[in-house]
Amino acid sequence: MPWRRRSARVNLSRMVRSALEAASRVLRSGTTRQYVAATVASLSAMMSGSAFSWVTQILVSLTSPDSEVPMTKEQSSWVVSLIELGNLVTPIPAGLLVDSLGRKPCLLATAPLYILSWLLVLTTRSVRLLYIVRFIQGIGMGVVFVVLPSYLGEIAEPRHRGTLSTLFEVMWYLGVLLQYCVAPLVSYQVLGFLSLSVPIAYMVGFILMPETPYFLLLVGKDQEALDTLLWLRGVEHPNRQVEAELKSMKISVEED
Repeated sequence: MPWRRRSARVNLSRMVRSALEAASRVLRSGTTRQYVAATVASLSAMMSGSAFSWVTQILVSLTSPDSEVPMTKEQSSWVVSLIELGNLVTPIPAGLLVDSLGRKPCLLATAPLYILSWLLVLTTRSVRLLYIVRFIQGIGMGVVFVVLPSYLGEIAEPRHRGTLSTLFEVMWYLGVLLQYCVAPLVSYQVLGFLSLSVPIAYMVGFILMPETPYFLLLVGKDQEALDTLLWLRGVEHPNRQVEAELKSMKISVEED
């Protein structure tokens, strides 16, 4: 019957509209925004875990006579360990810069470091350049270790802080797992291209994420801190909860 078909179309239209409105509410919610920002930021831990573990998975092929980058066992031990030297010298400078430049710029700066390192992996056939690659990756890893926990803690409201903080380890081991699963199955070049894709995706995504409201208060940008906090909490205008949270942050900033 025509009226039944019209009624079915109307009902379907209402269902689609309701589903779209529900999806829109979810995407605009503070919880979703916090999880998105934390996940994108934690890609820095994933690319660090990937950089940390890739060499060990292809070490046998690197030391073989037909290796794309021929090296001795002694040289391979340096290639493996130099990432830790880069990691060792980074925390103190990173700790100083994070309060002057900000959490976001410091984290974002690791992306070009990793991109450069993977481009060198793809283009170099020199052991000495691989030493430099591993040192650069260590610098990036050290910055991530210092800055990412602060970023995750400062964008999260208390009820989500514990869960979001675990993303650091989850993404780190995901990067390690990626290398363990993929490295034995692909060539040196393919592994380099796959590893390069992670920091590129991270850089594109993290540019869109906000600075933490705590740091903005630290440098006297109170209005920007409020705007960022409103976005992270999914509200358009200050309410009691946002005002109380902002006040608590200001007290912490003054105490620090």
